[in-house]
Amino acid sequence: MTRSKRSHYEGCRGRHAHVLRCDIYRYFPAIDHEILKQEFRRRIACERTLSILDLIVDGSNWQEAVNLYFYGDDLFSPFDRCRGLPIGNLTSQFFANLYLNRFDHWVTEVLRAPYVRYVDDFALFSDDPRVLEEWRMKIADYLVGRRLRLHPVKTRILSTKVEQIFLGFVLSPNGERRLPEENVRRFRNRLRGLTDRSRMKSISLSERDARIASWIAHAEHADTWRLRHAIFRDGPYDPANNIPRSLDGPLSPCSARRFVEQQTTEPPIGKSEQEQQRQPQLQKTVFVS
Repeated sequence: MTRSKRSHYEGCRGRHAHVLRCDIYRYFPAIDHEILKQEFRRRIACERTLSILDLIVDGSNWQEAVNLYFYGDDLFSPFDRCRGLPIGNLTSQFFANLYLNRFDHWVTEVLRAPYVRYVDDFALFSDDPRVLEEWRMKIADYLVGRRLRLHPVKTRILSTKVEQIFLGFVLSPNGERRLPEENVRRFRNRLRGLTDRSRMKSISLSERDARIASWIAHAEHADTWRLRHAIFRDGPYDPANNIPRSLDGPLSPCSARRFVEQQTTEPPIGKSEQEQQRQPQLQKTVFVS
């Protein structure tokens, strides 16, 4: 899902000069329960299913307060309406996309804008920044009906020729994908902590390996061959080794079958472009059984 969204974003970026990057202010805490339940009933007729969905929504734990006023509200409206979904729940991800499904149709069918959205992060593309500004005002008016507001800082019109962060990656106009520096810094700190905890036996080796593999699975969708080589140099997770292993030895057969290492054609640090061109293309995906 996220891979196709990034590809669609990059495709639209290559065809237009400007982009309207939008973010919804405190989206998950602001989702209105009554409006969400109405969306359930527009698609589902089974009363038993609806009762289960209502139970999940009503059972949401407390979220940070988003006390916004909209047209027709009285003094106590923001406090009387139930709002918010827990971000970590799998159902919350689905409900959050459903909450803006009608908005997706409105953007593509009424505004007829080149458009890509993932949860509350979305982008519209045009060659004319004045068109994007007009769309921004119309979007702000539409979202009032969902009791939502655009983020005042994160919503802006940018040139597609500048680097932008989308879905956790820095996307460059030349097609390069990188991880944000903060992401790399956090993982280096986490890796040191995981290593220390595994030595003290406060975390199992399988749990540690799973957390490391999770970050690798995210990082390998960007141009991170050299970064991963620098972090795991000469170790079992070094992409130059091609063989996934635990930091203390080979992974278990079950873990090894699930682990997939995507190798890029980027050469190790220090090789020239001529050597890269002479080097045969590496096998992209290696399965270990």
